[in-house]
Amino acid sequence: MRRYADRCLPAIILTGDTSPARLKQVSESGHSLLHKPVDAEQVQKAIFELLAVQSRDGPSNCK
Repeated sequence: MRRYADRCLPAIILTGDTSPARLKQVSESGHSLLHKPVDAEQVQKAIFELLAVQSRDGPSNCK
């Protein structure tokens, strides 16, 4: 999606994976993380939080 938009886009990773190696990888990525199962309110809250941080801190660096 970042290539298609040709700009840095924030990301929220939604997963059911709980392996320590995967969680470490996600933590190091700097992206937000949600674990399944999630409901619409949790996703909406995560999006609003991400947008608030982005508007406060400016666009983050993409890896």
